[in-house]
Amino acid sequence: MDPVITAEKIHKWRIAKSLTRGALAAKVGRTSITVWKWEKGGVCPSTEMLGVICDALGIGFVEFIVTGVENIPRPSAGVND
Repeated sequence: MDPVITAEKIHKWRIAKSLTRGALAAKVGRTSITVWKWEKGGVCPSTEMLGVICDALGIGFVEFIVTGVENIPRPSAGVND
């Protein structure tokens, strides 16, 4: 999977689920800096970690893979960090 698209999807799904970076980090057992790196494309999570991220976001791994960036739902609240 393209690391740039993976980064954008992690960011957009996190925002869609109204989670801060810190909240997602806590759910997956990593730091908010690590989540930031994933979202900026500096580091790409392993396939195993991507599954953990999907669980934390409440979405299926296949849904994460097949949903185009443009089709990720917009958030109901304004979470950005």
